[in-house]
Amino acid sequence: MRKLKLPARLRAWAVGAARGDTKRPVLQAAHRTVVGAEIAAAQAWASRNRVEPSDPGNLTLVIKTFERPQTLRRMLASVRKVYAGPVIIADDSQVPYASDDPLVSVLRLPFDSGIGAGRNALIDAVTTEYLWMADDDMILLPDFDIGRVLYYLARNPQVDLVGGKVVNLPQLRSASYLSSDLFAYEAQPIRPLGTMIDGLPVAYKVPNWYVARAEKVRSVRYDDRLKRVDHKDFFSSAYGRLLCVLDAKMVCLHAHSYFDPHYLSFRQDTAADFAYLAQKWGSRGIAVAHAEQKLDAQQCRVLHHAAVQVVARDLGVEIVHDGELGSPVLILVASAERERLVEGLLALGWRRASDRLTSRLWGDAEVRSVADFDQHRAAAAPASFASVPGLATQPHAWPQPVERADLPANRRDWIRWSDRAGWLDAGEVIIAAALPVGPYFTLTTPGDLIWEVVGADGGETDSIIAAVLDVFDEVPDGAQAQIGDYLDLLISRGLLERV
Repeated sequence: MRKLKLPARLRAWAVGAARGDTKRPVLQAAHRTVVGAEIAAAQAWASRNRVEPSDPGNLTLVIKTFERPQTLRRMLASVRKVYAGPVIIADDSQVPYASDDPLVSVLRLPFDSGIGAGRNALIDAVTTEYLWMADDDMILLPDFDIGRVLYYLARNPQVDLVGGKVVNLPQLRSASYLSSDLFAYEAQPIRPLGTMIDGLPVAYKVPNWYVARAEKVRSVRYDDRLKRVDHKDFFSSAYGRLLCVLDAKMVCLHAHSYFDPHYLSFRQDTAADFAYLAQKWGSRGIAVAHAEQKLDAQQCRVLHHAAVQVVARDLGVEIVHDGELGSPVLILVASAERERLVEGLLALGWRRASDRLTSRLWGDAEVRSVADFDQHRAAAAPASFASVPGLATQPHAWPQPVERADLPANRRDWIRWSDRAGWLDAGEVIIAAALPVGPYFTLTTPGDLIWEVVGADGGETDSIIAAVLDVFDEVPDGAQAQIGDYLDLLISRGLLERV
């Protein structure tokens, strides 16, 4: 069935109406009714497991608001159903918000100071150990337990920030932040993307809906020059400095202020921000080229097996890849461990589809529990997958703990393949995937040469660069620096590791 496409003029009208560019009171009323009904239904559903409002004593909720007091009041009303602690609001509206709640303080900023200045004022005002970042157009549900998030941070002192899931209304959809890109990856990641820490995956970017150690956020700060577009910039600056994880059970609703021309006239004035961001970051966020390479079904299946293997290893769960490379991917696991593996995959973005799990990149998988797991494990021969035509030699198409040669005692700046990278030899190119959640990249020259020269046991950076350059009859000016930059890029994407 062909998709129905709206005519260009009708699409433009619909977009303009939603943004408030047109005067459509009927649409405005309909939108308000639908969103109100969705909020009411979600709150009624969540009320079955409602929590009592509490003040943990070590947490402050901070909210940046601008020119929408009704939206802020809705947010605060939902907050007080689950949280009884201090709230700080940064308001640069023409008429700042006034609250009669003794635990709500308002920082009155000069008109239209911007979101960067507002968030910095908030984090500077926090005196508790933790801060809870939120926007004024979010809505909390009655079953949200903030104590669970704080307990996680207390158990895992290496984690700096726990981000949550934001459900956008009226679409009832959530963005996937595990696949979100940054402006630049200049630093070494603290932990690879998708690594499981106490049941939650590492993310390089989360929504502006998070709980974090206040001092760590203060060490990064927001950019005061950004008035509207702050999100990607902050997490680009935080890369390699903050260890962030994503908790899909930390849910809030998000209702945009459509049909509010006054507010949107400011919110959509983003040209200056984007011009500044282009100057600030330049081309440093350019990714390794995909070269329009698409994975075929067999390549997806192999990388799916590899991705599940990485997740299982993070969780300490033993699995067996059963059978041939059919569809769906079939994973066997001991009965007592199945739910833990499934919960880990769901936390990383796999979705339930009937009796299967589906990955956006890799396709379908079935996780079966077996009582006689030890017998299946003894009979399994996963190395047989290495003989499939077009696949790389073990263990790189099939990540396992890599048995590496002893590194030289006097090594300097040693680089080798990451044991979280899956790769396939596709003839003209190498397909390399950052596991478990991707993305995958097509490595053409010099990437394929670097991959071959590095090898499983690796080598010193200078030796690797020299070996790559030795392939060429004539070395162009600046080639050594370009190869070094490419090595850093592959490391930042989790395909290589520096040890």
